[in-house]
Amino acid sequence: MAAVINTNMASLQAQNQLSRTTASLNNTIQQLSSGLRVSSAADDASGYGVSKNMDSVINGSMVAIRNANDGISFSQTATGALDSLSNILSRMRELSTQASNEANGVTNVDLLQTEFKASQDELTRILAATTFNGVSTFSASSRSFQIGSGTSANDSISLTTTALGAVTDAADAGKLINGGSGSIPGTDIVNAIDTASLVSGATGASIRAAAVTAVYASTLSDADKDTAATEINTLTGTAVDASAAELKAKIGTIDADGGFTIGTSAVTALSTASTTAATNAQSATDTIDLAIAAVNTESATHGAFQNRMAFITSNLSNLIQTTSAAKSRIVDTDFAAQTAQLSKYQILQQAGTAMLAQANQMGSNVLTLLK
Repeated sequence: MAAVINTNMASLQAQNQLSRTTASLNNTIQQLSSGLRVSSAADDASGYGVSKNMDSVINGSMVAIRNANDGISFSQTATGALDSLSNILSRMRELSTQASNEANGVTNVDLLQTEFKASQDELTRILAATTFNGVSTFSASSRSFQIGSGTSANDSISLTTTALGAVTDAADAGKLINGGSGSIPGTDIVNAIDTASLVSGATGASIRAAAVTAVYASTLSDADKDTAATEINTLTGTAVDASAAELKAKIGTIDADGGFTIGTSAVTALSTASTTAATNAQSATDTIDLAIAAVNTESATHGAFQNRMAFITSNLSNLIQTTSAAKSRIVDTDFAAQTAQLSKYQILQQAGTAMLAQANQMGSNVLTLLK
């Protein structure tokens, strides 16, 4: 090998190796000081991108858990009010049952009606006043709850609630062909029945069809129309007179003066029910039973929703745990491995520094040739 002094190859090699060792040592120190194996895209481009996607899933799932808990709180607010409604309705039923007994004196009847009316007012107040974050819990609507980190249909669920204001107005829309609002639309339906029965060749089926047509032309809600039509079509009379009579018995009749009398399928509205007479109290009892059924149905809806939300939060918690573990395997520092690397690179750096010093002295050996 030629003896030269302008180019010290040994020194260059030592410098190059020492530079690599120092870079590796610096990287190890950074990982140990930050706790992260991947702190920038330069450390691991693909791993960095994957970890950021996992971050969005984890953070989104954390928000989804809060959303689910809000949904549970919303439903629990409604459930608490439903418990109160159930208790009030049970007391009202006691009052109506007591008032159905004609042995009550005038004073007792007045006292019963006073408490009955107060209970009606409280029902209305609770239904109007129960809200969660300013949102009514008893309005008829379908509310969406975001319970996932994405935007697919599986990332949200809906809670469909009933307009329980109907408890005070109707109790059971299915049996309110008259709507509990006077002679309309009951009068129109009965007139349609009478008109159809006079048509030549009329049958029980044609009369029922005329009644259904009148129902769908009435002011009843769409849901009430469907239920009323179903009830009408369950009648089995085939003879014209029998069918008309059967329908009128359920819907109502019109007297000579045009007055309308509600039939057996029309229920007095709970908001106008009273215990002022035994017959009124008996009608109120029927209406209260329907209202209790409506409240129980709504309670079951909310109970099922709360259980579903509990399952959702549990699943989201598991998703966060497993995704966090996967992210950790990508970006977190393995301290056991990196401390071993730290010792290795520290020794290599010390050795490299010593060898560089030796290499830098090699040029001085040429001086011996000049003596």
